[in-house]
Amino acid sequence: MADRPDWSSLNHAYGKADDIPQLLQQLSPDKTAEAWDELWSRICHQDTVYSASFPCLPFLLEAALRWSPTNRVMPLFLAAAIVISDGVKGSREAFMEGLSQTVDQCHKLAVETLKTGELSRQDRIYLMESALAFDGDAVWGRRLDGLVNGELQVACSNCQTFLYVVIGESGFFVTAEE
Repeated sequence: MADRPDWSSLNHAYGKADDIPQLLQQLSPDKTAEAWDELWSRICHQDTVYSASFPCLPFLLEAALRWSPTNRVMPLFLAAAIVISDGVKGSREAFMEGLSQTVDQCHKLAVETLKTGELSRQDRIYLMESALAFDGDAVWGRRLDGLVNGELQVACSNCQTFLYVVIGESGFFVTAEE
């Protein structure tokens, strides 16, 4: 089991992180379980992460290691969202101290899981994004999940206009808001 942090000294989106251990214990392979929504809301709220987010990484890895490949997606995707977030409330370097091995193991597990033929298209996209995030890809490690709904939003490198790249079974196109 991962080392137990002093959760009362850490914060999440709504304040003190005393409630995180209970949420971590409630995690299940059922990605529709309420505990997942609660945990995401607290430790990766609107892509912002906190001092309590990073100590969750070993627990998320442990869950992913225990579960079957089709059930690993949620813990790996949440771990990746924490690792790649550019909205860090505090010092990323300090929060990541001692976690590089955990991130490496998450990366290896995501890649290994991608090799299985058991994943849905949606789960495969989430895991590809996770693997890229664990590898430090600041673009696709944050945005590849847009392919789940067939739409990516990017800024034109010349004029900074927001463009929508639509990729679907019927084809693809690029359009601007106007």
